[in-house]
Amino acid sequence: MAGPREARGARRWRRLGLGLLSLVVAASCLGWLGPREGTVTDETGRLTVTYPQLARSGAESGLMVEVEDAERATPVVIEVPTAAIDRLGLEGMTPEPVVQTSAGDSVRLRFAAPRDGNFSVQFAGRLPTRADLGPFSFDVRVTSGADELTVDMRTWVLP
Repeated sequence: MAGPREARGARRWRRLGLGLLSLVVAASCLGWLGPREGTVTDETGRLTVTYPQLARSGAESGLMVEVEDAERATPVVIEVPTAAIDRLGLEGMTPEPVVQTSAGDSVRLRFAAPRDGNFSVQFAGRLPTRADLGPFSFDVRVTSGADELTVDMRTWVLP
């Protein structure tokens, strides 16, 4: 038989466990533990990328790259690291690029010149079901004429 001292200790541990369980349940109900998107803008404010900030294996993923005030007579070139394409499971994009080439450890996508100066492309895919867990960082580079814009991102892949 446990004495009063041991009973008090066991009660404290149960209360601590229930408190921690309550915090986890509250955080998940508020959406703090699930997948979510992040948005990052370069220092000029012309390049904005929406990306999965928290993602889960097997879940849909995507990138949205938006460029404001791109040069109208020149094509837009986007460079995305091959590792980011593989880890995020990106398979398709809208609109389709005119030319797609490899540039070292990146994929270089050349799109037709925008008509009104604003340009956007949507990458879509699904994370692999056996995705590598944990954080990874990547950057997206956009070139339009003489302008070169870059943003850095970090995505966490959860189990």
